[in-house]
Amino acid sequence: MANDQDFVDFVVDQIENGCEVSYRHMFGGTSLYLNGKVVALICDNQLFVKPTEAGRVYIGMVVEAPEMASSMAVSGLESFQSSAYRLQLNQRGRLTWHQVGDGKGRVLTTEPETGFWRRFRTRLMGLLPIERQM
Repeated sequence: MANDQDFVDFVVDQIENGCEVSYRHMFGGTSLYLNGKVVALICDNQLFVKPTEAGRVYIGMVVEAPEMASSMAVSGLESFQSSAYRLQLNQRGRLTWHQVGDGKGRVLTTEPETGFWRRFRTRLMGLLPIERQM
């Protein structure tokens, strides 16, 4: 249930009036931030404003959609389970990643969803003395 980027851009343009507005796509929806705080969600190309007392006074009549919250919770959980891993040490003392909720029992010996170059850069950065200098 992804949002159309044109709709997200339209909403951001309407809000942006001397404020710092940003957004982040997550769990099939889009979170809107105003000065670094979440103020609204866009789900299925519908805008859901965070219910606060000041917001309710400003908007007037508020229509709430509890079924949308329930739907988002279920899709978020499904999305989380498809990318969740349980870490274990194998017999040689090395980390293994066991995928949770896929029903296949998939076990990985390298960090999931990373390629060779990303793992290489991470190990290289670990050699730098940055942490000791902090």
